[in-house]
Amino acid sequence: MRRNKRCLLAYHRARAEKLDQMCWEGKDVLDQTYQGPSGQANTSSGNESSLSPEEEDYFRQYNDMLSAYKGQWTDIDLTGSLEPPRDLFVDVRVLKDAGEIQTEYGAINLTKNSQFYVRLADVERLITQGFLQRLT
Repeated sequence: MRRNKRCLLAYHRARAEKLDQMCWEGKDVLDQTYQGPSGQANTSSGNESSLSPEEEDYFRQYNDMLSAYKGQWTDIDLTGSLEPPRDLFVDVRVLKDAGEIQTEYGAINLTKNSQFYVRLADVERLITQGFLQRLT
């Protein structure tokens, strides 16, 4: 019985660590649909989540706590990459309409299929969210 309890606790800890990691990466797991082993979305009941109600509550509370922590450091992006950038400016292609964003060099209107040469720091968050694609 102790072995089973240890296994269950290890399983729950691994799931909690994965949720923590997704919070730090800025992903919203509550809006994503479940991807099955074949890579296709589960459409049997619409937007079915693989999280239990307790895990969803944990994710919301952890995300709120993380937002409050990040709020203290408004001048520093705590979720950014720890590796220094190779290039300050990058070519990006817009995958989804994102509207107008304000950069250090002025406003940019991000419409689908347009291409820009912008500062990486200005668009890094949009790249991780899937609005932009970095071109090599």
